[in-house]
Amino acid sequence: MPVPRLKSLFLDARVTGSSRQSVDTVNTQSIPAWARLDIDGRYELKTRAPVSLQVNIDNVTVNNYYKSSSSVSAMPHCAQRAPPWA
Repeated sequence: MPVPRLKSLFLDARVTGSSRQSVDTVNTQSIPAWARLDIDGRYELKTRAPVSLQVNIDNVTVNNYYKSSSSVSAMPHCAQRAPPWA
């Protein structure tokens, strides 16, 4: 979505989440509901060759959450926010 008066700047945000999930067949164990906020920004430079600078930040609120509940013994935590080179 372009920012008014800054036509070269674009901002975006998204919320992803899941409700509580049972992890066993008798529904005695579960993982909690979760939500994650991601934001993105892009600035397009007007040069001889077009150049875009982009920043994406996943999990802005640094919440812990689970990817899935495929089994009781293997409930992977998703990684917390970190730069891709870390």
